[in-house]
Amino acid sequence: MSTRLLVVLATSLFAVPAFGAADLTASITAPASVAVDAVGRYQVTVRNIGNKTASNVAVAVTLPATHTSPTVYVLGDLGARDSRCTVSGTQLNCALGSLAKSRLTTVFFDIALPQNSAPLVFGAQASTTSSENSTSNNGASLTATVVYPALSVGAGAAAVN
Repeated sequence: MSTRLLVVLATSLFAVPAFGAADLTASITAPASVAVDAVGRYQVTVRNIGNKTASNVAVAVTLPATHTSPTVYVLGDLGARDSRCTVSGTQLNCALGSLAKSRLTTVFFDIALPQNSAPLVFGAQASTTSSENSTSNNGASLTATVVYPALSVGAGAAAVN
């Protein structure tokens, strides 16, 4: 038997077959710069990098939350958002339908973030009812960078008595 034939046989016998399934990834994009209390547009992109269509795709976006108890609210003013998304507490739930292989879809939301001493963190988690090659890449997080206005303190006026 030739060496080439042995290599072909060994490759055929021990090769792992490709698993046909969807594979979602999620990412969050922030505006380049946004001032405190100014509206910024954030985008969440869901991609299907698998080799099958993903059905009933959804993405849940976790918004920064207040540190209040017992009720927690969105920290900031939530404005316009993609029509496929609804608000539930501090979360946007977006129903995206089917996503063919090698395709992507993006949802957006506008939010004005306040001054805050704690990090302002967004999260996104994509899901599907279809089988997936891996679910470890379905989530993403982003810590917002808010630009604070420069304050200048001038000389005070003289007091007249």
